[in-house]
Amino acid sequence: MSVFEFPGFLKLQNLRPWWLKMAVLMLIGFPLVSNRPAGLIAAGLEKFLPEMPGSILAWPLITFFIWACCLPSLGTARLLDYLAAAYTMAITTVVSGAVLREILPVVFTADVSADSFRLLRVYFNILAVFPYSLTFLNAFSVSDLLSRLTKTRGRFRSAGLHLALALRICQHVGEVIPKLLLVWREENPDLLLPRCRDDWQGISPLIRWPMWFIRSISQWIFACIILTFEPIPVMVNEIEQINESRDSNDPH
Repeated sequence: MSVFEFPGFLKLQNLRPWWLKMAVLMLIGFPLVSNRPAGLIAAGLEKFLPEMPGSILAWPLITFFIWACCLPSLGTARLLDYLAAAYTMAITTVVSGAVLREILPVVFTADVSADSFRLLRVYFNILAVFPYSLTFLNAFSVSDLLSRLTKTRGRFRSAGLHLALALRICQHVGEVIPKLLLVWREENPDLLLPRCRDDWQGISPLIRWPMWFIRSISQWIFACIILTFEPIPVMVNEIEQINESRDSNDPH
């Protein structure tokens, strides 16, 4: 089975120079930090399709736009993996917010429709932010940073090494988190309910569910911390070796 390969000029990691790549990435992610694009899209939809709720349709359109921009850089398989992890995080966040509204209504506003719209916006924001942020991180090459930034001397060289290390750690975190979210989804197909709960009867769920949820979240966070920090000493050692080798190769 052949895998479709996108043209190289569509891949964000191939954009040169670096400042053009940064500008394009920031332009793609602008709707995530500003309400203006969503407002313009909603106004246009309500103008041409007055029977449609433009404010609700704007966020799915923005999300699809960001997915389309990330697709050539990530590829179909990786984008689907990221979306599976993003969906797990998004549905968990939204359902948790809805449950909290029912349990603690005084924390939220009295406008139910406004709170529902806010949760819907959060849902689509997570679906867009997750693949976009990982695309942003993977668009820059650590080896290129090492080859370019470490050619200088003094504080600029040191800053380049620290920047390369931070970028590599963030890329590693981006590889770990989606896998752990997929593990959570496999272990808990219902996301917010454990797989083994057949013996929960009467008031038992009111006691067991919070205990299970807190324990599971704690274990998941601990796994994230371990898998995130485990390779850091190796990464630091590699960058120090590269720095020392370049020092030895520099003419005195």
